[in-house]
Parts: sequence; C-alpha cells; structure tokens
Amino acid sequence: MPSAKKKKQKQKAKNRAKKTAGSSSGVSDGGGAVDQGAGGTSTTKVPPPRSNDDIVGNSYRTSAVPRRSIVRELEAALRYEAASESRRKIVDAVAALSANGAAPDDMDKIPLTYETKPMLDMIGGRCLLTYGKVSPFSVRQQSCPPGIRLAIRTGDAEDVKMAQRWTGEHPLLRLDFDVIVDTTRTDLSVYLGECFLRKDDLWKFAGKFKSGTGYDWPDYFSVVQCPFCCKMQLPSDPDGTGGRPERLIMIMTNISQFATKNGSMHMPHRALPRLCCVDCFASNLKSADEPALGPDGWKSYPEVLNHGIVWGSANSLVKEWVQKDDLTRESFLPDAHTLYMLYDESGMCSAVSQQIHDRQTEMMGRLSELMREKLSMS
Repeated sequence: MPSAKKKKQKQKAKNRAKKTAGSSSGVSDGGGAVDQGAGGTSTTKVPPPRSNDDIVGNSYRTSAVPRRSIVRELEAALRYEAASESRRKIVDAVAALSANGAAPDDMDKIPLTYETKPMLDMIGGRCLLTYGKVSPFSVRQQSCPPGIRLAIRTGDAEDVKMAQRWTGEHPLLRLDFDVIVDTTRTDLSVYLGECFLRKDDLWKFAGKFKSGTGYDWPDYFSVVQCPFCCKMQLPSDPDGTGGRPERLIMIMTNISQFATKNGSMHMPHRALPRLCCVDCFASNLKSADEPALGPDGWKSYPEVLNHGIVWGSANSLVKEWVQKDDLTRESFLPDAHTLYMLYDESGMCSAVSQQIHDRQTEMMGRLSELMREKLSMS
C-alpha cells in the first residue's frame, strides 16, 4: 500500500478516534444491537447479492471515503449472508460438535466456511478458520523483538517507521488453545481488545481483503465471522440518541498456505483480524487461578479487557490521536478498523510478522533439506 494511502487511512482513524473519545459507549448485554434473524422471516425472495469484490471494485484504492451506496450494498450483502440457510446450518453444525460441553474431538467434522484451496492443501494439516463453540484457551504474555529486518526488506519507508515504534517494552498477549487443531492455523494468535463494528468498516475491510494480492485468500467475511461459533457480526453504529454499539473482541490470527512460484515453494502468511462474540470469548477464556495456566496468564473476562493494545503498546498513539490523557474503557471504544490500524501503526504487526517469517523460513529450510535427502537416496 502506498505511503500516501496509509497516511490518509491514519488520518481517518485519528478523526474517528477523536469522535469516539469522551462519549460513553456503555457495555452491551451480549445480545447484539441487531437481530440477525429478523430478515429471515420475510416471505419476499431476495436475489443473491454481488460478491464483495464486485461491490467494492476499485473504490478502496481511488478514494479515502466510501460512497454511501457502496456501504449500503456491502451491509445488505452481509445481512443476506448472516440470515442465509447455509449460515444457519454452519452455526448449528459448529454448536452440535460441542453439545456435550466439551471441545470437538474430531476436527475433521468442523464445517468449512471461507477457507481457500491453498489453505486446505497445507502439508501436515489444513489451515482452518473455526476454533469451535467450545475451545478453551489461556492468554499468556510473550516478549517480541521489533520486526525491523523484514520491514526494511519488504516494505517502504512508512512500514519501517511503524516497525521502529515497537520497542518490545510491552509483551504480546498470545492465545494458547488447549486443543491444537493445526499449528499453521493457530500460529501466534494475539489478543487486541474491545471494539465495535461500524458500517464504514465493512468497506475498509472489504477493500483490504480484496482478491488480487497474488495469493488466494478469503475475503473480509472471514473477518466478521466469529471464529468460535461462526455467527456473522453486524455493524452497530451509535445512532446519536444514546444507543450503544455492541462490544466485540478482536483477536489477530495469522493464516497460512503453501504456494509455488518460479519453481520454488513458499509459505505466505496473512494477518487476519477476527471479531469474536463477547460471550464466546469470555466463556472459553480460562481463569488465571487454574493451576495449568501458570503465573503468566491473565484472569478471566473481564480483567483481560484492561490489557488490550489500546491500554498497552498503542496507548501513546491513541492519546496522540484523541489528544486526551484520561481515557477509560467507558469513554473510549475504538471501531474495529481503527483497532486493526493500531495493530499496524504500533509496530506490533511487523514484530509478529518477523517472528512468523523467521519460523517459517527455518521450517521451509528443513523441508527442502529433507526433500534433497530423499532425492539423493532414490
């Protein structure tokens, strides 16, 4: 992404943060601001929407502000997907796998959602997007050095500047799942914090996760699909009359695939933000008083909310953007795309990417060595 584009997005994020700060957001009861099933009771047959890529077109690259008509069409497409029969079957299937209150014992039965073929053709396992309705995890601290080397090699001046912001002073909050479904899928899942989903966020995420990157990745529906229960999150903009947006939890996962380019194998990864239902996140987060968790874990929800990126590694950035020093969880709730931007702007993204890149380079080196040995023996 060109530096000019990043500067425009950063300025927009600052403006949104300023509007958010100082206005009490409240806490939703977990029921959500919008009834997903409301549209499903209509007897009017609605035609299938266009694909998200078709709706966005080139607007994300040519404009810093979306047209209202594009946002409306994206929202309509999301609501269509959320209320569809296929979505209901996926949600029911995921819930049935944990009907006994335990984590799924056969992960091959987890339904596929937006996984692409290269994600499913991984060596040693599939790269899945769903954890399961019951999937216990702990949140642990992990030190992480800056990702300067990778930023210098693959990025521009703006990428290097962001990478340099990460000092390693604040640890990552890594999600450790009890059941490791696939080490490629769960590679460095990081807790970011609370947010809410704006209608404009749909356009930003749809543009960011549009096809055409050279690799076959899922589109932004994978962002708004809860990784636990597979419910689709819907936008809940403040209505200006005191209405409170629905609070969601954002985690950052890193999905992978195998690809072959110019005769050599690659293992590209992509940072994918995931919007979790509060209930799903809270019910699966293990309490710190459990012996298996150890001294590095945080206590159960809601204490972990005090340790999100807004209150840690990105706190100085947030205060600079909103020009306030007395921010609290009650006075400041970022929208989803702003929280995603903070992950990038704070340098955390570069630091995490560096760790994954180093690990995957080592793994690919071992794989190449094994293949050479196999060829020499044949």
